[in-house]
Amino acid sequence: MKKPTIAVIGFTGMVGGTTYRWFKKRGYMLMGLTSTRQTHTWDQINEKADWIFVAVPTPFNWKTKQTNLNILKSTLAKIKPGKQVIHKCTVPPGTTEEMQKLFPKLKLLYNPEFLSEATCEEDFSHPDRQIIGYTKQSYKVALEAVNLLPEGPYGVIMKATEAEICKFINNVHGALMVIFANLFYDVSQQFKDLDFDRIKDAAAASKWVGSPMGRMYWDVHHGGFRGYGGSCFPKDVNMLIDWCRTVGIPDELLEATREANRRLLKKQGMTEVDAEKISSAKKGR
Repeated sequence: MKKPTIAVIGFTGMVGGTTYRWFKKRGYMLMGLTSTRQTHTWDQINEKADWIFVAVPTPFNWKTKQTNLNILKSTLAKIKPGKQVIHKCTVPPGTTEEMQKLFPKLKLLYNPEFLSEATCEEDFSHPDRQIIGYTKQSYKVALEAVNLLPEGPYGVIMKATEAEICKFINNVHGALMVIFANLFYDVSQQFKDLDFDRIKDAAAASKWVGSPMGRMYWDVHHGGFRGYGGSCFPKDVNMLIDWCRTVGIPDELLEATREANRRLLKKQGMTEVDAEKISSAKKGR
């Protein structure tokens, strides 16, 4: 059976690059395009690609406090009607459905990524879950999309907005855990003779407190500073706060998490913008 031709828009970034390399290693015909590099043109992609992955930035504007979806929107506008499109961008809940309404002829799916920059190849190749979010127009190809991607112990197709929420649960949980660990570090520092490493090791030995991945959040000086940083956590917490305020959902928990992180960063002469610029590979989250 002939393998489908895969195009990756944003193929040089962390998410798009990992996607591109995984398919290339498995003998798929690959097409890649960014704003500055390309292996094929848009015309060639629209003519030959069976599946188009979109992994473009959805930056949070720290001045306007809003998510910028313009790059995603302009990318989708260039794709030929009828194409099967899987986007992997972190977006506010409901965005995929909104984009589907703007581009009704596309079969638009959402595949949230759960990658750490330091281990992105391993995370992509051996996922703990594979989630595909569908719209009414893309429902019939959702199962095919799941089977196209690396298999995990848990795989599911769900509504696109449900998948978007799953992505936020993952990253907001990580941010919460960083702040949680820092709180107990401060508690331990009120005593002169306590060993926080011993405390965190004992706490993380619990199957409830210390999941294998979650243990990294107990390293409160990971990456050389306290608090959370990198390209995901600061942006996503702020993105969800903005969305909650827009729809009228109380956001006290998110606000407290953000304020605690700002306090930790300020003590070190940093801002959220500074923390966002720190490589996720260095910070590890």
